[in-house]
Amino acid sequence: MKPEIIRRLLGGAAFIFGLYWLWGAFIQPLFFSEADGMEMGVFGYIIGTQILLSAATPGILAAIFGFRLFKNETVINVKVVVGIFSAIGAMFLATSLKLIAPDLFPESYERDVFMLIGTVVGISVYLFSSSFFLRCLNLGNEKPNTIVERVLLVLIALRLWLFISQIGEDYFPIEEDSGKIMGEPWLLILIFLKIAIPIAIPIFFYKSMFGWLDRRQAEQGSGQQPPPLLKSDS
Repeated sequence: MKPEIIRRLLGGAAFIFGLYWLWGAFIQPLFFSEADGMEMGVFGYIIGTQILLSAATPGILAAIFGFRLFKNETVINVKVVVGIFSAIGAMFLATSLKLIAPDLFPESYERDVFMLIGTVVGISVYLFSSSFFLRCLNLGNEKPNTIVERVLLVLIALRLWLFISQIGEDYFPIEEDSGKIMGEPWLLILIFLKIAIPIAIPIFFYKSMFGWLDRRQAEQGSGQQPPPLLKSDS
């Protein structure tokens, strides 16, 4: 398939999806929803509008960058469009897992587990899809591990921290009795571990992954010819 057709299909799909999301998340609730006897007032209307705008952000981005991609292929347009689809797919996966296997994990940290899985899968899909479409559109020949950005590792580390913290709260509860805590040194150690371990593991993950990716990118950069100049917005 020609690069121009791929660009227009991807951009057009993102634009239509963005308009549909914008309608369902902002326009329809704000102007066409039934408010039986509800008197929101000016302040309530402003707050409600801000909430709806936040919910409509993915649709706004999808419509803008989808339209831009439809007109012109650039690296940023491709990455944003693919990133939006990947993020929404990750949320859908996490929700679907909770519905498919509601009793697989304890309820207290079930959401954190499924969100961690969805985040990892969504980022993986983003990396491979971005690499695929950039090659198809002749915008570069980068592999998934060469386009990993630091913020993606931060997202995984954040989800990992939330998951481990919740496990600590469930399996190592501590009574909120300051006198008892000060009288039992082992409780102080346990509190320290409950705080330190959830922080240390994500930091170790982030440092290890970023160091590994940095070495891989350096090795590939030294063993290959310089990549062609990427198209950028003008």
